[in-house]
Amino acid sequence: MEKIKIGIIGNGWRTMNYVQIIEHLNEVFEIKGMLLRNDKKAKDLSNRFPTFTNKEAFFQLDVDFIFCLLPKGIMVEWCQEIFERNIPVLIETSPGKTMEDLHAMWELKEKYNARIQVAEQYFLQPYHSTLISVANSGLLGDITDCTIGAMHGYHGTSVMRKLLGIGYENFKVSGKEFHFPVTYTHGRAGASQDGDIVQDCTKKAVFEFENGKVGFFDFGSEKYFNRIRDLQMSLRGVRGEVFNTTIHYLNEDNLPISQEMNRVDAGTFGNLEGYFHIGFTFQGNYVYKNPFEKYKARLSDDEIAMAGMLVGMAEYVKTGKEFYSLQEALQDTYLMLLMEESIEKGTVVQSTTMPWAK
Repeated sequence: MEKIKIGIIGNGWRTMNYVQIIEHLNEVFEIKGMLLRNDKKAKDLSNRFPTFTNKEAFFQLDVDFIFCLLPKGIMVEWCQEIFERNIPVLIETSPGKTMEDLHAMWELKEKYNARIQVAEQYFLQPYHSTLISVANSGLLGDITDCTIGAMHGYHGTSVMRKLLGIGYENFKVSGKEFHFPVTYTHGRAGASQDGDIVQDCTKKAVFEFENGKVGFFDFGSEKYFNRIRDLQMSLRGVRGEVFNTTIHYLNEDNLPISQEMNRVDAGTFGNLEGYFHIGFTFQGNYVYKNPFEKYKARLSDDEIAMAGMLVGMAEYVKTGKEFYSLQEALQDTYLMLLMEESIEKGTVVQSTTMPWAK
């Protein structure tokens, strides 16, 4: 397999996560260069891959695509520079933080007929990908509603739309924010046993789509790390439902069945292969298989999804097959912005059809 050649702009926390994944999967990916503004950081990283502080030199690299991981506030201006050079670009999610940003990004994409995708990875995480497969399988019948209690903002609205099979239908949203005390257990810096009490900012919202489907959003700020706050997902259809990993459904004789989706990992319960994720099974078959299993890389679920973004981008450059288009990213961010508006104003907010809604 020919390596996927990537040029990277930016060197923040998220960027270095991707760098680690690329280095774990060095049979698949190669960093051809990274563009930085800081000379010292460029020098510090130069022993791992080529680094550049000169923009023009960086843009001369032979790459399959550029991965632009910059703050939302400056993403539009940097994308314009890349579009002008007709280089395919993958941008960090989301494509903007205001409605003005979203419209500006779409106008630039249309102006330059740009080749762009967005690195929104949550729907490629193993569990979420499994849920989407179940939703699309017909086992539950027509899907009516879902509850998103495992991810914030546009990550949540992205998975919501995919579970419900929603395109660019209009909707109304009503939301409210609550603050609950909870004991702090973990964060990005690691574990804590101090027993400190923090405020869990919980956002709840109801999205009612014009086709009758409903998405319930329920996420607290402590859910990503806190080990006494569990992630929750549910999906309901005419013939069954999923709650976390349990599926209740009717068989061909209309008899109710309850079965578990089972996660399969190497390196557990005495297995000596070393840890790596294998997949999810249901009814004796794999519903999801880790596409990087053969490399036996010790990747978290999020890292598997992030690596999937890079492979999807390489395929897009070769074939034009989109995996998460700018249109989708703009729409998912639009849902999030209207949810925030509803929470802030305390009113129901109605969407309108956006220019990218094709």
